[in-house]
Amino acid sequence: SSQASASLLSLSFGCSPFRRWRALQRAMEKGNLHILDMSRWLSRHLNDNIPVLQRSIQAKQKQITDGGKRKQELQRAAQEAECAYTALCDKYGIRPGSGPAEEGRLEEALKKQILVHVSKLLPERLKEAEKLLVAEGPAIIEMYRRFRVYQRGEASEAASESPEDFLPMLRFVAAHGNAPATVALKLVDPEGACKEDIQIQRAESGGREKEAACLGIEVEDHGEGDRETGASAEAQIEVITVEEGEETGGEVSLFESRLCRRALLDDVHELHAFLYQRLKECEEDGSRGKKSVGKKAGHTAGVAQLTSLPEELVVPAGQLDTWLKACQMVEELLGGRETLDLLQLRQSETQMSKLVSLFSLTRRNVRKSLSAAVQLERRLTEQQGEIKEEQNKLNALKAEARELRKALEEALETVVKGAKVTLVGIQPDKLA
Repeated sequence: SSQASASLLSLSFGCSPFRRWRALQRAMEKGNLHILDMSRWLSRHLNDNIPVLQRSIQAKQKQITDGGKRKQELQRAAQEAECAYTALCDKYGIRPGSGPAEEGRLEEALKKQILVHVSKLLPERLKEAEKLLVAEGPAIIEMYRRFRVYQRGEASEAASESPEDFLPMLRFVAAHGNAPATVALKLVDPEGACKEDIQIQRAESGGREKEAACLGIEVEDHGEGDRETGASAEAQIEVITVEEGEETGGEVSLFESRLCRRALLDDVHELHAFLYQRLKECEEDGSRGKKSVGKKAGHTAGVAQLTSLPEELVVPAGQLDTWLKACQMVEELLGGRETLDLLQLRQSETQMSKLVSLFSLTRRNVRKSLSAAVQLERRLTEQQGEIKEEQNKLNALKAEARELRKALEEALETVVKGAKVTLVGIQPDKLA
């Protein structure tokens, strides 16, 4: 076995690849140190310099992709804030971007423009409500009075209750329109008139003391087609704060007085419920009459139902619907959200300050989002420039690595006496 091992070793050390490797080793030992240097530099490029630049470029490309998405979000937020700001400006008659650049002067300019808008829009809404009540009110009240008399079974109109017994504020408005609040309260509610006189005296004196009063205001939304709820539906109760002593400039009208407006809306709600019930009964009678067409008994019953009321109390369904819509319109004009906002802006400095702050905040959000988008765009541009520079460096390193590989292969071919040498195991992306 010892002889076989010796012959195997002699064959191994005497083979051609081993002899070439030994020749290369001896050549390097004799002074071919530049081959070691080229090999070291090639290894450093392939394992350190090129991978570092590749990872850096990939990270920045990901940052650019994420930054593009973030930029779109900021632009969308700025657009939404701009739409909200424009909607506020349109709602209160403000020119977008108008006013001085200084914050304090801008707030004063906003307050003036808002007050101009309130002074223009609020009287229009109150005037429209007054026209409806003066035009339709007397007929509705008279029909309602006769129906009450009929329900009580009284024989004549002389035996009916006095005008002050029902709908006092509505009767006053139908006769006198939007009169001063003190006049209405003296005729309808003397105790309320005393309270209103005290409030007006405080306003005229211009005293510095402001008593915050928490006022419950009913906000009802009775649009067309809202009959299934009726006027007896629960109203949305909203508590607002109105600072007394802030309203100046002339005598308070009936519609602007909280007490008078509440009393008037109560009367309108009562009429609303009555008209809704009468219209519902007419619609039910009409549907029964249609179902009984061709049937004598049913037809007779339907006519009897329709003619069960006295002739002076029979009102066409179209007229009832017109009156009901008038009540709904008055409720919206006097107790709707828009009217309450306008009244608060006129009477409450706190509410005005909140609205001005909302304008400033919305405009600030627009500028903040736009500024962030601009800064992000600048940063993305810088990163793109950095990627371009690093890509140039990477291309230069790859070119240098390719030259080192070629030079190293040529040097090794010289050492091994012209044999073809090819370095393998190098990843293609390191040199491509």
